[in-house]
Amino acid sequence: MKDYEEELEQKAREGDVKSQLSLGWKYEHGRGVAQDNKEAVKWYTKAAEQGRERAQLNLGLMYKRGLGVAQDDKAAVKWYRKAADQGYATAQYNLGWMYEKGRGVEKADGMAVMWYKKAAEQGYAEAQYSLGRMCLEAEDYESAIKWCTKAAEQGYVDAQSNLGVMYSEGKGIEKDDNAAAKWFVKATEQGHLYAFFCLIRMRDLGLVDARDYEAAVKLYRKATGDS
Repeated sequence: MKDYEEELEQKAREGDVKSQLSLGWKYEHGRGVAQDNKEAVKWYTKAAEQGRERAQLNLGLMYKRGLGVAQDDKAAVKWYRKAADQGYATAQYNLGWMYEKGRGVEKADGMAVMWYKKAAEQGYAEAQYSLGRMCLEAEDYESAIKWCTKAAEQGYVDAQSNLGVMYSEGKGIEKDDNAAAKWFVKATEQGHLYAFFCLIRMRDLGLVDARDYEAAVKLYRKATGDS
């Protein structure tokens, strides 16, 4: 262990929460120390018990994945909730996912929507997309368009593809082939296969500008390594 890591561990042993979190991260990722998930869990736990929200999130992830500790969805939920209650957007999203999937808690779409919305309102793109997707499933098209658009504008590729579908089918919004093509192109540029096929279909129906299509194809091939 290098001098910096030795000093960091000393501070962590003395109860410095920032050092405990940093040391946990180093052990988890093997940065400056030998990779050791059990040590990561140990230090994350110490920081989490002092209320450090990032440590609580990281500890929840370790329990969910069974890294350095027995896999335990209920424990994951416990630590996600502690961080989520402090307003930590990533933890709010993760907690929403656990409610949606029924992992560690009873499946509850209402609770999933609540936590997704808390994270979405903080600009968390994955939560915005998940919220939009759940609104779409509930046929709340106005909200689905709103949240998918917010995620798509941040470059979240699944939201871009879904938005293209909504515009192409006129779901909750006036059918708009130009808007659909725009979002399919953006998703295709990131290598999204379904958006690519949708774009091909629009080209075959004469609904997309040939130049836009050819440019998107080139970027799709670049994104997928198929050059």
